[in-house]
Amino acid sequence: MIEDAIRHFFRSISCAIYGKWRVNAGKSIKHVACIDWGAYADHPHAHILIEAPSTMTNDDFTVLIESKANRIRLINRERKISRYLDENGSGYLVKHGIGRMVVSLISSSNHS
Repeated sequence: MIEDAIRHFFRSISCAIYGKWRVNAGKSIKHVACIDWGAYADHPHAHILIEAPSTMTNDDFTVLIESKANRIRLINRERKISRYLDENGSGYLVKHGIGRMVVSLISSSNHS
């Protein structure tokens, strides 16, 4: 369920940026997700990286992320949005464990 909610979240953002027709044709924002369960395996949550389009300001992209997350029941609660301008973003995900990265939630470069 979490994976499906995150997939829907990525698609929703992509549709808002590129339009549904282009997304159906394979266009997508670049993204990756790591699903974690917390120290006691009772707090499911995700760590997500999304590449912001060069055409959007950080504030506009944050508003888009918030508005799309608010519409998805499983991800409409606690959020912390941080902007990364270098490899620290990928380092953030790696520290949570490469084994927790969800392969189906990694966009491929041919979708850019």
